[in-house]
Amino acid sequence: VEASKQLAGGAAAVPDSAAVPTTFKDFVRSSLDDSARPEEAVAKFGEHMKALTEQSLAKLEGTALFDDMYNPLSKLRAYELRVQRAREAAQAFLQDLRRGGFEGLSLVAPPKGAEARSGAKGA
Repeated sequence: VEASKQLAGGAAAVPDSAAVPTTFKDFVRSSLDDSARPEEAVAKFGEHMKALTEQSLAKLEGTALFDDMYNPLSKLRAYELRVQRAREAAQAFLQDLRRGGFEGLSLVAPPKGAEARSGAKGA
């Protein structure tokens, strides 16, 4: 955790911005000086990427998105929600059908050259 709070040479924690380097090349250019050894650069980049990952997970932690992505029951809940929505749509369709909402609707294609009708009443 301490590594996530400090970067190259004791720099501050990783800021929340799009300017944070995510490639090794960008990290080396922006965070290290010319005296850094290759092993040191790789190690510090690893710490940097770990800090970014921890920060990203911390942002998701309090949201339902994290749960939706990794909880196996979320697929079952999504399926049940789809079934419920389909039932509600079917009920609405039946109500429209009973009220005569589709009275003028014809599913037969008009003959060539004839003017097509615009649909159900009130549309």
